[in-house]
Amino acid sequence: MEVFTCDLNGSSAVNLSKSASYDGWPTWSQDGMYIAFSSNRAGPANIGSIYIVKPDGTGTKKISTGNMSYMQPAWTADGKCMYVYMKSNNADYESGFIQRIPSTVMNDSK
Repeated sequence: MEVFTCDLNGSSAVNLSKSASYDGWPTWSQDGMYIAFSSNRAGPANIGSIYIVKPDGTGTKKISTGNMSYMQPAWTADGKCMYVYMKSNNADYESGFIQRIPSTVMNDSK
């Protein structure tokens, strides 16, 4: 699965994620400068990380850290940080919580 942008009529598609891995849950920043998405490109298939990318497909950067799986990013109303669902990868059960990715990480990307 890939993350694309395109014109309203479906033309001019741009592949933003450019990876054979799973890339999903894309969400635009409030100012339109970035798109955040989850991807398992950095590790095992069951470990997702959060990335941001500019709408033209440049500047891809991993912004999550640790050995948890990160998914479903959501920007805050002011666009300075985001919240993501983090889950452990225990085979017996799923245990997760909402994690804030601080504005310092977001600002380092600009």
